[in-house]
Amino acid sequence: MDSAPGILMVWDSSGQLQHLNADARHTMELSGADWPDWLREVTGGDLDGFLERLSREGQRRDEKIQWITPSGRTKHIILSSKLLDRRSQAETYVVSVGTDVTEQRQLEQQLHRLAYCDTLTGLPNQAYLEEALEQKIAENRCFALVWMDVDRFQDINNILGRATGDQFLRHAAKQLRSCTGEDDILVRPGGDEFAIVLDGITEEPALRRRFEPFLQAFGLWEVDGHEFAMTCSAGAAFHPSHGHGVGELQKCAGTALNEAKQQANNRLRIYMTLPSKNETSTCWT
Repeated sequence: MDSAPGILMVWDSSGQLQHLNADARHTMELSGADWPDWLREVTGGDLDGFLERLSREGQRRDEKIQWITPSGRTKHIILSSKLLDRRSQAETYVVSVGTDVTEQRQLEQQLHRLAYCDTLTGLPNQAYLEEALEQKIAENRCFALVWMDVDRFQDINNILGRATGDQFLRHAAKQLRSCTGEDDILVRPGGDEFAIVLDGITEEPALRRRFEPFLQAFGLWEVDGHEFAMTCSAGAAFHPSHGHGVGELQKCAGTALNEAKQQANNRLRIYMTLPSKNETSTCWT
């Protein structure tokens, strides 16, 4: 048992450790002194309930057991536990066999970041936005989708270069993030555009009140002796009023944004549809 590969431990129905193999001691830095903390992690603090489920189900598999080792490392363990069939003995024993999947979990997290994160700003990207919108639509949630564009951003690139432009985009992301509520979603789809999903907002007055801090987020930005008064243009669409699909909502918000860019700086335009006799006409507020 001690030389068996993988994490292996044997314990009794009172929660006392009977055997801990070498891999468990090495991988998890687990010792008899740490056993009570580990047992609480495995059983959820309910030893009797855990044993009852094992007896009823035969086997229990925990996919998401997380263990902080004494040295501070986080370990992700897949653990299977089973009652030992030892009818000749009065004591009940449990054998738990585990696999360390920490490296696999870290790789999954890295791949997730690459797939759903904008590497320049650290914000979620377009792929993340589309999945989040699909989820909200599936749940029939009400929300506002606002698409933002930095005014005259090309001036920074032309005067100071793209590296400085990237520096501003990181600054912009930080400023916008400070305005974002716990349930809001802030995304950088690409270029100098940002998108914001504001949950529970479906009417113009509420949106304008909520969005005002975003319009004022950039302000004066100084770099290398140059001072820029940075503003943005924004277009918004509501779900479900302006569409029931991701593409439809993005199109409506984009149309309103294009209208806002034709007007003065720091302007929010809201897409609206007004039915007429034969067609639907578009206007902005």
